[in-house]
Amino acid sequence: MDNQQNQEMLLRVLQRLEQNETRLVQVSRQLEQMVEGAAVDKASPEANTAAEADTAAEPERTNRLTAFVTLSALIATIVMVVISLFQSKLDPGEAANFGMAAAFNRELVQNINYGQLYSQYRAYTDYLAYSELQNQLEQTLASTDAAAEENSALTEELAQSQRKAASSRLFFSMRYLNRDGSYDTERQLGEAWARAEQQTELDPQPYFLDADEQRSIGMQFIWLLLWLTAALCVYELVQYFNERRVAVRGTFVFAATIGMLLVIFGVYLLL
Repeated sequence: MDNQQNQEMLLRVLQRLEQNETRLVQVSRQLEQMVEGAAVDKASPEANTAAEADTAAEPERTNRLTAFVTLSALIATIVMVVISLFQSKLDPGEAANFGMAAAFNRELVQNINYGQLYSQYRAYTDYLAYSELQNQLEQTLASTDAAAEENSALTEELAQSQRKAASSRLFFSMRYLNRDGSYDTERQLGEAWARAEQQTELDPQPYFLDADEQRSIGMQFIWLLLWLTAALCVYELVQYFNERRVAVRGTFVFAATIGMLLVIFGVYLLL
């Protein structure tokens, strides 16, 4: 009985010794790991410093990017205001109205000039007819020995043709007669057109070209505003990206900035 109790006590003592030994082994391992970690920390202070520097530099890069985005958005807004102000000065409708007025004046002057030419040329033809009749009557009276009554009738007809020739001569300008007696219609139309040009605008083409150019510039400004609006949207969306994704944010900001610079260059060319 005593031997059995002694054996049980020895077993318990052995178990406790084993447990203590296991604990000692664990503690020694933990001590070794702590010693190795301390050695690594002492051996690589530069790595720790670099890691701390990177951690500290990340907020600084984020702040710089945010400031750049804000400044770029402000510049884009100013450019948009400039485009809107210049676009408000464009008025192709006014130029087109001036062109329509010039075209109307052109047609009106042409009709008036041709009407005057027709009236004066008709008077000129009447003058030729009565002058020719006058010449024939004069020759007849000079070459015939008719009775007094017949001579009186011819003389009266001659006087009448002279009056009509003189009357017709009042309705056209002798300055348009050529040396051969023909009527210079081209000269009359040219001088009438030159006088009308001094008094009113008769050429609608420059106004129509100006209106077309203003419409073209206005359409180009609309496209520039669309690109500028897209750049502003990108700048706004970048604010909602994760701040740690500096590369992604930078790529979008770079693309939007390139687009904004192209818009500014386009505005410079148009202005």
